[in-house]
Formats: sequence, C-alpha cells, structure tokens
Amino acid sequence: MANKAEIEQRHMMKEPPSREDLKRFAKILGGVEQLVGPRSRSKFDFSNEEAVLTELLDKPNMLRRPILWDGKNLLVGFKEKEYTEYFS
Repeated sequence: MANKAEIEQRHMMKEPPSREDLKRFAKILGGVEQLVGPRSRSKFDFSNEEAVLTELLDKPNMLRRPILWDGKNLLVGFKEKEYTEYFS
C-alpha cells in the first residue's frame, strides 16, 4: 500500500467528515460500528445506522481516530503495522 500522495490534515472536532464520507467509510469497513471509538461503542444501537451517523456528526469525538483516506485506501484507528506499510 505504498503511497506518496499529499496528506491533508483536518481537525476532526472542527471539520468532521461529511455524512456521505461516513457512509462510504462504513461500507468499506463493513459497518458503521467500525467508525465508533472503542470507549463509545456501548452508547449506540447499531441497528439504526442513520441514528449512529447523526450522533457521530453531532459528536465527532466519538469517532475512532485517526482516519486516513486517500480516495482508495482507508485506515481507521492507529494500527502501527498498517501505517508502517502504508507510508513505506
């Protein structure tokens, strides 16, 4: 997954991803629950994806971070091995 692309850094609390981005990420990851930080998971009813997305947009601090998206590859949460492979 080597990549030399430019990186755009955004502060998730000030500029959270759009609803469309979150839907795209959830589809890639296999479900909206993969976007929710581990400490926040017990606060959600994952059977209602739209409600989860609305809550994440209202409270982006509940998102699992960091999110790295280059238009093709998506990494959510820090996994040292995956990030090392991506940036090598």
